[in-house]
This record gives sequence, structure tokens and C-alpha cells, in this order.
Amino acid sequence: MTQHKAQSSEIAAIRSRSRVTRSLATLLGEGASSSSNTFYFIHSAGLVLADVMVSGALSALPQDSNNFIDTVLRDRLPGEVRNRNLDPAQIPNFDVKVKKTFVTNRDLKVDFTSGLVRGLSQLRRRGDCGAPAWEAANTTFGCHVSLDGVRVSYKAKAKGHKVLGSTNYDVDMLVENTNFFVQITSARSVPAVLKTLSLNSLELKISDSTKLGLNNERNKKYHEAIRSRIQDLLSSLLYGSFREALNQAVRTGVAPFP
Repeated sequence: MTQHKAQSSEIAAIRSRSRVTRSLATLLGEGASSSSNTFYFIHSAGLVLADVMVSGALSALPQDSNNFIDTVLRDRLPGEVRNRNLDPAQIPNFDVKVKKTFVTNRDLKVDFTSGLVRGLSQLRRRGDCGAPAWEAANTTFGCHVSLDGVRVSYKAKAKGHKVLGSTNYDVDMLVENTNFFVQITSARSVPAVLKTLSLNSLELKISDSTKLGLNNERNKKYHEAIRSRIQDLLSSLLYGSFREALNQAVRTGVAPFP
């Protein structure tokens, strides 16, 4: 039904543009040829201008792109994410090391295990998408999707922050002020596909259940090392199994056309 409506709208727009072209040709060839037809020319030109405006109103807008991606994220993506066990999603173990800064402290090593990512089934659009535009024979548009609220958690075991022994604690990371960009494309009467997915930078608010007592310099390096590793791991997740889930969600809809 949606495809039929889209095709009908396109046919109507094409016919409208054809009428505009024929009318302009007639006016330019005949309407302005004599002063006796001046009123006819002005009146008819106004009708043609109105026809042009109506034809332009049929063009797709950013709101059409917004509606498409909102439906994908709200109604279709959650099921695809859950089918792939991506909320929560398991991510690999890793470790970070921070060199000692004084003779009174030791090299710090922290092992991170049991990593989970939560919230990938609850993503939403950030701002307006671009209006659909022609790219060869395809319609293409781009949108930013917010990762804010996604949480990453790990079990951690630290050594080197004190003279003897180790400390077990939990690390919780909240994604903030972070988007990824998607481009969606489709040929006529063909399911849409995910053309591009890209993540630039990642902002994390890191919370440790137990403070390690690090000085400012070492604590900064410790958190920087965590951010670097989590960005790599989240990127791998987004570009891998999550991309497959999003692409499948996108394919269930028909993209808007210019």
C-alpha cells in the first residue's frame, strides 16, 4: 500500500511538471506576443506559478526522513537487536597498564572481564535527518543517531595501586554526547539498505565502585586507557553484529523519495 501511494505521488508530480513545461512553452510563444494578450499572459503565468508551487510541495522533506528512521529505531530495531542477543551484548575482556610515576608507587595493571553493553535496543534520532536526495537512480539520506544512555559495565581486578594484594571492583561507563551517522539508500520498489555507519568520537563517564587511590596523573592515564579500549570495542560491535541488526531493520521499510 505504501509503495502504491509513493508511486501514485511520483506519477502525479511528473504529470504536474509536464503541465508546467507545456504551459510555459505556450506562454512564452504566444501569451506575450502582443499587448492585447498582456492580461492573459499575467493571469496564466500566475496559474503556472501556483502549479509549480504545488508540484514542489510534493517533494520529500527532512520530516519524511525523520519519520522513516524513527519508525526503524522505535518499532523494528529492538526486535532485531534482541534476536542477536545484543541487549545486553557481550564484549571482550581487556587490560590496561599505567606506568609508575614515583619510586613510591608501582606499575598499575587492571584486568577487565565480563563486559556487557546495555541500551542498544533503545536508540533514538539526534536532530533532523537530511532530506531525501537523488544519487544516481537511488534515493539517499543521512541521519545522526544518539548513543547517549548506553551503558558499559565490567568486573575489574587491579594490582599495583598498593604495595601488596589486589582489589576487585565494578566499573560502570555511561555514554554521553555521542552520535553515530547513518546513510540509508534505496532504489525504486526495492527495500532500503544501510549504506554507511560511522562513529567518530566517544564520550564516557566512568565510575569505579572502589577508588584505587591513584594520584591525579595516574588516574587520568587510567581513564584515558579505558576510553581508548572501550571506543575500539564499541566500534567493533557497532560495525559488526549491530550493523547487521540495523540493516535488517532498515530493509523492512520503503525509503522516502525526492
